[in-house]
Amino acid sequence: MEAWLPGGGWVRVDPTAAISPARIESGLRDAVAEEGSFLENSWAAARLHGNLKALRWVTQQLDRMNYQWQRWVVGYQGQSQLELMSRLPGNFGLRELGYVTAGVIGVALLLAGLAAALGQKSASQRDPWRRLMQRWQHWLSLQGVTPRAGDTPGQLAKRQAQRLPDTAEQARAFARQINNHYYGGDCTGEDIARMKRLLRTMRKIAQQSGKQST
Repeated sequence: MEAWLPGGGWVRVDPTAAISPARIESGLRDAVAEEGSFLENSWAAARLHGNLKALRWVTQQLDRMNYQWQRWVVGYQGQSQLELMSRLPGNFGLRELGYVTAGVIGVALLLAGLAAALGQKSASQRDPWRRLMQRWQHWLSLQGVTPRAGDTPGQLAKRQAQRLPDTAEQARAFARQINNHYYGGDCTGEDIARMKRLLRTMRKIAQQSGKQST
């Protein structure tokens, strides 16, 4: 910072106090030993516990951990990176490190995708209503009504009625029951059985209509 000094104008100054050489060379305990009042009434006073070997060992380990943290995490920059890579076997440099990093990220993304796919499949297997919806969509695709992303059950039923007019009533009932399940929540096991019967009925009607048209 800067301060205005009479006769000198604005002068750059350091407001922090100079650190005693004794503090740097000998540590805080020895630096304040002569004064004697540092933490004198505290249970943490250095003069009370400073001679305990276990405490000194713990303090040294904490200082060591703090040094390593500052060195390898806070101050992990170019020279530290080169020093670390120089210890690795082979001609391992920044390019190789980039390849390894990209490979690790790629494997992680692949595993995450597989986990998501397996989770979605298991959720589908546990949900009989989703299985019914998938069976309906698969059958519709075989009849030339390809399900599109974002199609609602009502839209699918409408497209089915246009393609297979004889199954329009069953398609509307099927779509209505699907909506009741996901938005009303008042469906039972008997409703699932009725949905299966609707699917079988739609298939039979479509088969009969196909035979009559031929």
